[in-house]
Amino acid sequence: MKAFFAAILLACALGALPATAQEPVGAAAETALVPMPPPTDSTPRPGQGEQDAFYNPLVEKDTAAPSPFTWWPLVFRPHVSYDIMYADGILAKPGRRAHTFIQAFSPGLFVSWRRLWTLDYTPTWNSFTNPLFHNNISHYAKLRGATTYEDWAFSATQEYTHTSAVLVETGQQTTIQDYTTVLKASYEVNSQERLETGFKQDIQASDLSDIREWSLPSSLHYAVGPGWDVFASTDPGYVDVVPGFSMIFLRLQTGISWKALDALTFSAQGGVESRKIQGAGNSALNTGIFSGSIEYEPLRGTQLTASVSREVAAAYSSDISRDTQGFLRLRQQLFRRFHLTGGMGSQEVAYVPLGPGAIPIRVDHLNSWQAGFGATLFRRGSIEFDYSRALNDSNVPIFGFSSKQYEAIVSYRF
Repeated sequence: MKAFFAAILLACALGALPATAQEPVGAAAETALVPMPPPTDSTPRPGQGEQDAFYNPLVEKDTAAPSPFTWWPLVFRPHVSYDIMYADGILAKPGRRAHTFIQAFSPGLFVSWRRLWTLDYTPTWNSFTNPLFHNNISHYAKLRGATTYEDWAFSATQEYTHTSAVLVETGQQTTIQDYTTVLKASYEVNSQERLETGFKQDIQASDLSDIREWSLPSSLHYAVGPGWDVFASTDPGYVDVVPGFSMIFLRLQTGISWKALDALTFSAQGGVESRKIQGAGNSALNTGIFSGSIEYEPLRGTQLTASVSREVAAAYSSDISRDTQGFLRLRQQLFRRFHLTGGMGSQEVAYVPLGPGAIPIRVDHLNSWQAGFGATLFRRGSIEFDYSRALNDSNVPIFGFSSKQYEAIVSYRF
């Protein structure tokens, strides 16, 4: 359960890949400045996890160590983590920077039923030594099911998060509740063609505004050769922001992915997103969107990951945010039980009102660096030590900051 306290931008973003055609961008793409325990999926499955939109627990092998808490057909996997962090330069409110120690205790339970349904729930007790921040309890819950029928594969996911984190966008501690529902279906037309379709609902309630989004992503895939996949996708949707405006959007993209043995994986996609605000003269904004990633393992135990992306989402502080980012990450395994991590990233976020000219009212430039050391403990446990630094240069000075964070995380999972 790495990085239960996602440090600023890097600890959240360096470990993630850009959204794929199967996994559309969410309603609001907020970036945590200080602790917002990220939804950590404890599902014991190999591969890319949520990047594999149609993971089928019926056919995938469980690579996790057997749980001692098994009463067939139920398998219980308790997990717990403790995180302590010192952070300086973080925003208690716009224009006011502060330092604090932060502790997070996160016990949780993952349950699977016949490997068809899984349920994961994790509460987190967050405490701050600086009274400018308020202690809180965050919650994460995820219910997921998947099955197959002849040439069809189906999956359903219901996810809930409740967090109170300092966001870069708001410059202060912001409470957010998020309910996400995802339904997916995949049909194998033949040995080369695959059709995917689905439905996504994302309901967010925050201190500033409520954002409700519905979309119908679909894509057609064609296997041009071993390890090669090309696809085209469409994703129409509707967003309702209260207080604010309603928007309709349409994303059109094409892409390609390639897996060369086990050493190299490449994916890229790009297209255009058109958003039109209802009322206010029906203002429209067309934005080029893209994402790409390369994963390379030149030597056993050495992993290099690079990613770039641009996405558009509804925002709390303006009509929309346009987020362009790039990250580079290195992970080096040492003597089986130990590993080193390092990375750097750059991100530009423009907050844009949808009106005549659609000129950004605020632009943030974030640069971040991270280095860490970790070890496996007693097969099921881990310990991590991380140092990260982030610098946000904003044209609205009260949202600028320079922060260093020192973090230690101990976790154990059955």
